[in-house]
Amino acid sequence: MNSSITDDFRAFLAQLETLQLSTPQEPNFFELGGLGYLENPVSDLMAVFMGRDPHCPPWLSKALIGCLSARGFVDSSLLDDTDWSSITVERECAIRDEETDSHKRLDIVIATNTFVLGIENKVLSGASNNPFDIYDRLIAQRREERLALRCVLRPTTYSQDVPSSWPVISYAELTDSALARFGKELNKYPFSKWQVFYQEFLQHLETLAHPESAHTMNPETVKFATENFHLLRKAGEVLAQLESDLQQEGKEAVSAALACRGQESALRTAVHQWGDGTRAMRYYPAHWGGDSQVVLAYFEDIERAPEGGLCFYVNAYLDRSYVKHPLEELQAAFRHKMEHAPAHLFVSAGEDFTWYESKNRLLTFSVWPAISTQSGAMAALASLATWVELNAFQSAA
Repeated sequence: MNSSITDDFRAFLAQLETLQLSTPQEPNFFELGGLGYLENPVSDLMAVFMGRDPHCPPWLSKALIGCLSARGFVDSSLLDDTDWSSITVERECAIRDEETDSHKRLDIVIATNTFVLGIENKVLSGASNNPFDIYDRLIAQRREERLALRCVLRPTTYSQDVPSSWPVISYAELTDSALARFGKELNKYPFSKWQVFYQEFLQHLETLAHPESAHTMNPETVKFATENFHLLRKAGEVLAQLESDLQQEGKEAVSAALACRGQESALRTAVHQWGDGTRAMRYYPAHWGGDSQVVLAYFEDIERAPEGGLCFYVNAYLDRSYVKHPLEELQAAFRHKMEHAPAHLFVSAGEDFTWYESKNRLLTFSVWPAISTQSGAMAALASLATWVELNAFQSAA
């Protein structure tokens, strides 16, 4: 490390290396919809998986009865005694409130041959203003000779704003019950899209129950970041300058290589990050046309890299629509070169160093620098650009 770096910055880097960042949870289908945190959409989806749609089994109703049974509000035999084919599920069930001359609505009412269950679902809002006494009257009117049940569903176990006769079932309790029954329930039905949607919805309920899981920084990491924000910003500036310098150095290497072959071509550049974290500097000579290009790629590998943890490799992409010779001939020529007359500036990385992409429109070469350093990578980039120029874009292969 350069001697000009202060002891404070050294200590900062040492502490930064010990930080652990968690991987963000994969988003679910309903979360990506954008309205998954609103009460009505969540209640609509609950009703579907509770049996409102005849094509979807009442998995969530069974899970909810399982929760009430575990809490001692119903006997466990209710699950087996119920004819689940008799189930009906209603949304926004209305009852007239004589005092206010208005209608009050209960979110979900489930009815079977053995019970009537009223459900008030709360996602973000409180329950203080809900008329639970009127909801009780609604359930009583529909009860007939059946068991009358009631509960509040919400992300947390908070119950201070709910009558004691309305047990609060948290989303975590509900999903735990649902997942415990999942395998057994699936064996009763052929595979369908509803099983996939149900799993996605259960994950969505888990996300609503644990919003903190969306955070990738623990409190200690947040504290470190806020206390060292100026150094983190400086580190970001250093990384940006490094990338800019690499991009410019690569551009100069490719331009010089082409100039040696009599081509003063404009060079378009782009920077991308591939899925594995590799950074890719792309160079498109104008006279190559289309998507023909050479690429300087680098990634972190402290064990393999001799300089600062970075490893480099070099790719070339030849666009079938613009090269002067069939790609198959160019592929054979490059393979022959690598096997019988390898360049002293780059080497193959095993047998799979050439392949096709984009429905065989692009031929790809991928090689390692013979010298595994930054300067070696630039030399390999220039050498590969020279081979492509001579073989693919000049008259003689």
